Amino acid sequence: MVLPNQIGKTRDSAEIRNTFCCHVHFFVSQESAAEWIAVKNHDMKLLSVEDGFELGRLAFEHVLDHG
Repeated sequence: MVLPNQIGKTRDSAEIRNTFCCHVHFFVSQESAAEWIAVKNHDMKLLSVEDGFELGRLAFEHVLDHG
């Protein structure tokens, strides 16, 4: 899983898709993800699906708890 280093911040649960989900990419291997990052020259993080899920949960728990 590859996602931007700077994920969006929102207070609106309807915006989670636009600020997070739309910027997450899945690859068949770490190697193919690393190649894609190198070609795109993006400031991105390479994470496991589990770690990406946890990052998203933590980043938006304030929205989900109150949204």
